[in-house]
Amino acid sequence: MRLIRLIHAGTHFDVHEVEVGGRKLALKVPSDRAMPSGPGHENLFLASRVLGGATTDWDVRCHGGSLTRLMADNEVADVEDAEGVGELLLRDEIRRLHAAAASWNHAALGLIRCEVGGRRGLPGLLMPLLEGAPLGSLPLPAQRRLLPRMIPALWDAIATVLHGDVEASNLLVAPVEDRFALIDPGALVLRHLPERGASRGSDVLTFITNVDTYPVLPPYAITPPLGEGATLRDHWHSFRESMTRSDFAPPFKVGTTDAGRWTSTRAGRFLVDVAVERGEPHPADLLAVGVMYYRALTGVHPLYEDELSRPGWLNLVSVDDALSGGEAMTARLDRGLRPPSSIDASVTPAEEALALALLDLQVPSQGHLRALCEGATAGAEVSI
Repeated sequence: MRLIRLIHAGTHFDVHEVEVGGRKLALKVPSDRAMPSGPGHENLFLASRVLGGATTDWDVRCHGGSLTRLMADNEVADVEDAEGVGELLLRDEIRRLHAAAASWNHAALGLIRCEVGGRRGLPGLLMPLLEGAPLGSLPLPAQRRLLPRMIPALWDAIATVLHGDVEASNLLVAPVEDRFALIDPGALVLRHLPERGASRGSDVLTFITNVDTYPVLPPYAITPPLGEGATLRDHWHSFRESMTRSDFAPPFKVGTTDAGRWTSTRAGRFLVDVAVERGEPHPADLLAVGVMYYRALTGVHPLYEDELSRPGWLNLVSVDDALSGGEAMTARLDRGLRPPSSIDASVTPAEEALALALLDLQVPSQGHLRALCEGATAGAEVSI
């Protein structure tokens, strides 16, 4: 294998162009660099629960740096074990790609051991070298025109397997327009840490996502089906309530698969398998699509503003039935969404209807969504 160039330097993984047997491929390996933290760099989050006795505490907070480095610092004895976490995540990505290859337009070719930058024995995921540009790199008018034509297929993509990190940089638009590849899914790792000689213990769920496109619901949150007609505000209150002691289960779906288990030197670690059982996208993923489309129409975020620039679910704290945090998001949702046409007068009624339906999660079926997209596509051709 010959390394050609670094394609992407990410927080958790790097992607290189490589040549294998005369064929150019992409190679994804765990990142080893120190990453900045703080505002603008949040994409790694911890949801932790202290369980036992008469009290159950939940809190959700941000953690800077990379997932593999976090686990190396906090959980395991050496870098080799930290890279085991990276291998765990790459194996999960293979599982998701095998399940969703036809709708994500992407594939996994296999996991190998490789040497990159003097680091030997690294786990690496070989993938086809995809052509195309990230959606976010295109001018907003191009995104506005393309998204209504892509969204019905995006429904299929995120209804097949939960993605958890849908954003404009993770959608590669192929040279043949309307065809895209969905890349770089998020991940959720569950660790249960019992306290010796006590009835108490703790659950720590560490997950990767994007604060820009997941402002209201974290990925993996347990939510009502879209067909029930719950609004975005309803989903938000349902998630907040799920963190109280009256609903003792974790507010995240945490079923595991045997293939997703990895045991370190100090604690069991389970990669959470979030199956899509309803034949529809997870509301958090669908909302991410709505955020991208609203920005393509208006150039601004639909929910964030001066007094609210971080996700509502971040820094939620629950001690038994007493829940704090998220008040700013509650107030923002109570005020309602600003119609895109009030920001850009060229936005057509059909485009506005699609954007508001996605953002309020009023999309009960793919057929309903397809009809909205057809109207928005026709409107975009006229208005742009």
